[in-house]
Amino acid sequence: NSLLLQKVQSGISALDESTLRQKFQAEIRQLNKLFPSSNRERELLTILRRMHSMDIVQVQNALNTIRKIFEALLDTVCEEQDVPSRLDRKAQIDYLSGRKYYQNNTRQDNPLNQPVFPEYLQHSALALWRLSSAASHLNNDAIACTKNTSIGATHLLLDFVNWVGVWMDE
Repeated sequence: NSLLLQKVQSGISALDESTLRQKFQAEIRQLNKLFPSSNRERELLTILRRMHSMDIVQVQNALNTIRKIFEALLDTVCEEQDVPSRLDRKAQIDYLSGRKYYQNNTRQDNPLNQPVFPEYLQHSALALWRLSSAASHLNNDAIACTKNTSIGATHLLLDFVNWVGVWMDE
């Protein structure tokens, strides 16, 4: 009986992954194109599989993984656009959005004639960075983030993956 139960559970898990692969095939394809020899696809599937979990540890783990994928995507855009080195993430986002940014505690004028990030993406990127950063540090908030935080951040990440993929193709 336990062997049969194990096979049924394994089949259900494979079916869940197959469903996720089909539903999010565009995002998975973009990630594989952007990071061909990495584990990003597996990380994304793990996030998607667990994003509805109520367990705070799984929510924090998902947000930590979201941060890793988001930062890899942002680094890809920064390399492509020759963003000044040693900028923190907020300054990188501001720079790519065509806004003034801080470097070494000094406000800098932005040399971009045309912003790389559209306004909505700037807000999404800031939200992703802030949410995933907050989850990656020891957090003693009286009311912790919930599965809704994980779901929202996951969908922001999916949008960011698509945008970077399309932008890199242009």
